[in-house]
Amino acid sequence: MKPIRLKFSGLQSYREEQEINFVELGSLGLFGIFGPTGSGKSTILDAVTLALFGNVERAVGGTKGIMNHFAERLFVSFEFLLGQETYLVERSYVRNKHDDESVLNKGARLVKTGSTVEVLADKATDVTETIERLLGMTFKDFTRAVILPQNKFDQFLKLTEGERAKMLEKIFCLEEFGEELLLRAKNLEAQLQQEIHTNVKLMTQLGDVSDEVIQKIREELQAKKEEIKKKEALKKELENKLKELEQLARIYEEIAVLAKERERLEGMKPQIAGDKVTLERAQKAEPLRSLFNQLEDLFMREQAEAKILAERTGKDRAAEEIFIEAQERLNKAREGQAELNHLKEEDLPKINVAGEYEKQVLTLQAELNNIRNALKATQIEIEKTTALGLQKKAMLEQLETKLKGYEQGLKDLFQVLACREEIDRVLSLLSELENAEKLEREASSFLEEREKVLKREEEELKLILAEKREYFNVDPLKVSISQFMEMLPALLGKVSTEQLKAEELYDHLVYENMAQVLAEKLTENEPCPVCGSAHHPKPAGKGVSSEELGRAKQVVLKLKEELEKLRPWTEKVNIKFNKFQHLQDDVQSLHLPNYEARVKAANLLRHRFIEETVNLKNTVRDILPAALHKPERDMVRMLKEHLVKADGQLKVLTEQKGNLEQQKITVEKDMDELRAKLITLKADKVNLEKNVQALENSLTELEHRLRELLGGLDLAEFAGKVRKRMGQLEQELSEAEKEWQEAAKRKQETAEALAESKVSLLKTREHLAKIRADLSDTAAREGFKTLEEIKEALLDSSARAQISQRIQEYEKNLNHVEQTLLGLEAKIIHQPFNLQEMAEQKELLHKVNREYNEDMRQEGALQKELEDLQAKQITLQELETLNQKFTGRKELVGRLLNLLKGRRFVQFLAAEHLRDMAGEASIRLGTLTGQRFALELDEGCGFVMRDDYSGGQRRPVNTLSGGETFLTSLSLALALSSKIQLKGKYPLGFFFLDEGFGTLDPEKLELVMGALEKLHDAQRMVGVITHVPELKSRMPRYLEVIPAKQDGTGSRVVVKIN
Repeated sequence: MKPIRLKFSGLQSYREEQEINFVELGSLGLFGIFGPTGSGKSTILDAVTLALFGNVERAVGGTKGIMNHFAERLFVSFEFLLGQETYLVERSYVRNKHDDESVLNKGARLVKTGSTVEVLADKATDVTETIERLLGMTFKDFTRAVILPQNKFDQFLKLTEGERAKMLEKIFCLEEFGEELLLRAKNLEAQLQQEIHTNVKLMTQLGDVSDEVIQKIREELQAKKEEIKKKEALKKELENKLKELEQLARIYEEIAVLAKERERLEGMKPQIAGDKVTLERAQKAEPLRSLFNQLEDLFMREQAEAKILAERTGKDRAAEEIFIEAQERLNKAREGQAELNHLKEEDLPKINVAGEYEKQVLTLQAELNNIRNALKATQIEIEKTTALGLQKKAMLEQLETKLKGYEQGLKDLFQVLACREEIDRVLSLLSELENAEKLEREASSFLEEREKVLKREEEELKLILAEKREYFNVDPLKVSISQFMEMLPALLGKVSTEQLKAEELYDHLVYENMAQVLAEKLTENEPCPVCGSAHHPKPAGKGVSSEELGRAKQVVLKLKEELEKLRPWTEKVNIKFNKFQHLQDDVQSLHLPNYEARVKAANLLRHRFIEETVNLKNTVRDILPAALHKPERDMVRMLKEHLVKADGQLKVLTEQKGNLEQQKITVEKDMDELRAKLITLKADKVNLEKNVQALENSLTELEHRLRELLGGLDLAEFAGKVRKRMGQLEQELSEAEKEWQEAAKRKQETAEALAESKVSLLKTREHLAKIRADLSDTAAREGFKTLEEIKEALLDSSARAQISQRIQEYEKNLNHVEQTLLGLEAKIIHQPFNLQEMAEQKELLHKVNREYNEDMRQEGALQKELEDLQAKQITLQELETLNQKFTGRKELVGRLLNLLKGRRFVQFLAAEHLRDMAGEASIRLGTLTGQRFALELDEGCGFVMRDDYSGGQRRPVNTLSGGETFLTSLSLALALSSKIQLKGKYPLGFFFLDEGFGTLDPEKLELVMGALEKLHDAQRMVGVITHVPELKSRMPRYLEVIPAKQDGTGSRVVVKIN
């Protein structure tokens, strides 16, 4: 993950929008952020965490008091690179109207940018959840591992084992090996158990599929197949015999059918004889067809031409009548010629004269309208000028009133501005008070945190002591730590004394036991292994039993084991007690006095602030009474806002007053001009009224002449009436002449057509008579008496062919039937046919078929049963194999579950990561401390400092000084950042250090800077936030933070390059 660009406004001391381009700023791997204390350096980190997680580390509740006092909106935008993808996260807030210190979320969104823009989340909670999912970090993890803010630099170093394990689990994406892996293993175990249960159930459902059952079915199937084979031979024999009988039956049946066909053909002989006569007469009449057709065609033509002659005769008579009527209409139209001439010579010229009159009237009317419009415009201008004069007068009065108001406003502003020094003094005191209260809260919070740690250490120590409560007369949980620690030396001495006594007792018993053993082995006349004597008058008596000796030995071993356990336990208790004492001393000597000093300083400032506020109230009581009802702090801020506003208003009112005085001069000048213009307009109005009267008289005279000329009609009506009548007369004459010409032409055409029809009909009748005579002669020679006989005898070629074909087919069918009957009767000689015998044979075959089909069905059922049993047997074997496999896997999963219980696997992985990280941090720490210090892990994976200058002595990290803690935390943080892979895939490409350099001497500071300058080799961007000016020259590029000013201007950032 690498930052690209950060934008923010309205955040804490920043009022205006600031933009930081990290690509440019961190291009060389290392950059600084410099500025005075309180200027807003750490606010840049707050902007990053606010954009990503909606949270600010130093703010109460994450967002309280983060908005600039002079801003009403807070906006933050952070663009960053994750892998190959670019993301943009934005959030905006507004001030809570009911609580000035609180803010309300007004919008949030997370966008993946690139060739296409994809909105991943658009609600505040969704944005935070998506960011945590993308980075694999929560807000606390991010601030611990990526950004180390003020007073939090050693936080990761001093985390408890559980807290550190959880953090490492998220940072190194070990979740899948913890609860997720355990859940997957449990699910797999349940799944395997379900599979085994299901398979057992399926095996039960399969029933008995043993080899004995299968063999029995196989034998039944073989017997059934032998029976089917016999039935199949009998069936074939019966089928052959029935086939012979059926063939003989078909021959007898065919003979009967042919006999009926022969009888039918014999009945058709008269019809065929008639067909032969008809065919013969048609063949004789065929040569006469041409003449007969001509005769019919001529007869039809004669009828058609006679019809046409009748139609043309009627048309000729109608054309004659139309011609007479057209001649009469033409004569009538020629009688209106005299009226037409009168219209042309008398009425038509009047139109032109009236037109000239109307033009003059229109010209006079236009001129009159123009003058009237001018008169109207002049009147409007007079009214407008009068109204404008009144407006200017009212405006002048308003300007004079406003000027008086501005003079009073300026007087009030001067009274407000006179309080500037006192308001600024109280506001500065308020700022000091709020800083003191902030320090007081931080000291209280830190003291409370230290007391909680102290309480936790005390409880842990008591629990360790309670492990050996059987050695004490009191309950470690109910007495003080000091009382219990006083008993600790006596406890070791007591156990050591008991162990020595037990060993002495055991040695004595062993000695006595050895004497008895030697006495039992003595033999008379053989030397004693102790004294060498061959006689043994007084051997040792009965010794110690083996059971008693064993019990004594067990006591010794038990006390020895207890002592061995007590020594490391005592060392552990001492280490824990030392840590507890150090914490207790820190709280009593450092944190508690610091808190009390902060409280005292804050109380003094509160008292001063109240006194100054009372004085300020008396000063502003008459100037700004509304502010007196606010709480003291809100009142001071409100007064400051009024002061800032008063500065702006003073300038605005001064400018506006000058503008008003200039406007007054301008208005007075305009009023003088309006008075002169009004006099001119009234004179113009009088002249225009005289011109209107003269034009109206001329217009009346012209209109009188025009009415006399047109007889009271207007010109358009008169001209339309004359022209309409002339057109009507001319049209009637033209139409009559045209109609007469068309009637004459039509009369001539009908006469010619009538003469042509008469000639054509005469020729057709002559030809008809000649053809009729020729046909009668030829028909008589062929034996036809009348034309009707010829017509009846004539047949077309297809009809003749059909009759001929019918005759041939009849003769052919009759011959085929007779020949076939002769052949079939020859086949059945000496072969009688019995229908009863064939029926009996069919019934027998049907019975055998039924038996055969039943046997085949039974064979199929047995075959299917055999196949089902064999398939079930295979399925059973497969299920048994599967269950063996599932059972083995289930045992493995059970062992895996046992290993995963209690997060042991995750703790192991986290410990390995931590050990690797501690090794790298130790190398960096050795470089920074001249190989003095090294970082190690104890048995509980807690950090322990090894001091090689003190012979490798090891001590807890909470005993380090401020400078040592800073160097150790820095080394560990650098190692952590180099190991972090966001979501297990993306390397962490940036790291911020906030303060901490002020506790280092120049030599250590030089070593730290040398280490930081080398970090860019690992493709990592490191930002250093400090107020130490000596570091500026070591930074290739840095941000200069310019503090906010008292006039409300917010902090600003400026990029600088060395």
